[in-house]
Amino acid sequence: MRNNRIASKPKTKKQTVNLQRLFNSLTTENYCLVKISKIFPLYNIGSDLDIYCINIKELTNQITQFLNENIIEEKLIIVEKKHNQTYIDLFIDEELNLRFDLYDALPEYRNILLKPCFFSSVIEKSVYLEIEKTSIKVPCKAHDCMIRYLEYHEWFSERPDKIKHIEYILDFLEKDSIKKQNFFELLHYYIEIPKPITMPEKKIIKIKNESVLILNKTINFYKKFGLKMLLKKVNSELFKSNKQ
Repeated sequence: MRNNRIASKPKTKKQTVNLQRLFNSLTTENYCLVKISKIFPLYNIGSDLDIYCINIKELTNQITQFLNENIIEEKLIIVEKKHNQTYIDLFIDEELNLRFDLYDALPEYRNILLKPCFFSSVIEKSVYLEIEKTSIKVPCKAHDCMIRYLEYHEWFSERPDKIKHIEYILDFLEKDSIKKQNFFELLHYYIEIPKPITMPEKKIIKIKNESVLILNKTINFYKKFGLKMLLKKVNSELFKSNKQ
C-alpha cells in the first residue's frame, strides 16, 4: 500500500470524524460510551473510543456506514473481529486517525475478576450526557468510576499514566461521603473470586477487602502528598517488585 502512495502528498492531521453527527445517528442503538474524554466531541489523532453494546454487529455496520458516507478524504477502514470485541480503525493518509473499540461483553482483565452481569448493568443504567446539542449514552457516575478503577488496577504497573483515572475518581468522591460509600459497595459487590479455588468465606471477604483497601490507600496518599509523590511511590514499588 505504501509503495502506491505519492510521497509528496501532505498528511492529514485534523480530526476527521464529526462525533456529534455520528452519535446523533446512533440514538436507537443500545450502547454506552465508556471513559469519555474531557475534550469530547474532539479527539486526539490516533486515540480510541471504548463502546459497550448489545448488538455489536449492528453497531459495527452503523459506524462503518457513517464513516463511508461522511468522510470525503481518502480513507481506509479496517474492521477486526475478536471473541467479544471488534476494532474499527479509520486510517487517513496511511495513519490511524481514530479507532472504535466495541465490546459485547466485559474486556478480559488479568488482575481482577468481575461478575459478568456488570457489563449489562452498565448499559441498562447508562444515562444521557448532553454535549453541544448531542446526547451520548454514558455510564452512570458510580459505574464510570468503577470502569476507570478497573483500568487503573489492570494497567498501572505497565502504564503509570493510568493514575489519571484515580484523579477522576477523587474528583467525584472526595466531596460526597454517600457517593464514596456507594462506590465501594458497588466495587465490593462486583468483584468475583475464581470458582475453581475453594476457600472459606472469611478468606473470600479478606481478598475483596484487600482490593478495596488498595484503592483507599491510594486515595489517602494522593490527598496527603499529591500526584507527584504518588507517581514516585508507584514507580518505587514497581522497581522493588522487578528486583525480586
